[in-house]
Amino acid sequence: MATSAMDGCKIERLEGRINGAFVSRSDAGETGVVVLGGSSGRVDTDRAKLFAEAGAKALALQWFGGTGQSPGICEIPLETFCDATDYLISRDASASSSSEPRKAQRRPCLSPIWTRV
Repeated sequence: MATSAMDGCKIERLEGRINGAFVSRSDAGETGVVVLGGSSGRVDTDRAKLFAEAGAKALALQWFGGTGQSPGICEIPLETFCDATDYLISRDASASSSSEPRKAQRRPCLSPIWTRV
């Protein structure tokens, strides 16, 4: 993982189970955003930086085209997006302010219903 700073935003390059870049400011709130690039497959760090400048913690996700990933926009495992959400939660990002809704955010990814799909 490489880290750099631009205009008050800290950018952490991620490789492994999560590929992309985590962008935040030291004064970031609890809001988390997963940023998906379009059909180019690029990691949209510039857009993630805009969210970070607005106070969110942003994960610019490489969701296809990387090592061990689908080469194009097809057959993308749901776990790719669940892992991205879990990563944001692990960085104290949330769409709510209490712990119970945070736990509920993870349930769709961990639900037995999803494992049967």
